[in-house]
Amino acid sequence: MSIIGVKPETMLHALEAKDIYISTQSACSTGDISKAVMALTKDEERAKSSIRVSISYVTTKEEIDAFIKAFKECYKELKLRWK
Repeated sequence: MSIIGVKPETMLHALEAKDIYISTQSACSTGDISKAVMALTKDEERAKSSIRVSISYVTTKEEIDAFIKAFKECYKELKLRWK
């Protein structure tokens, strides 16, 4: 998932404040750019602004809904802050 206009590390900390934990890049990434996202999208901005959200068979619908709500809140707040 790419979060254009918000630094991945900033989103990571905003979600941590809501007890939601993500990673700032794909599992196989090193450095400032996600090679996997770059290979898929050919878009450097997306590759630099990617986050990884992991779910499994034990993830509930309620947890997914809570993530979506928290993500939207954080994204909206952070986009306003960086304008």
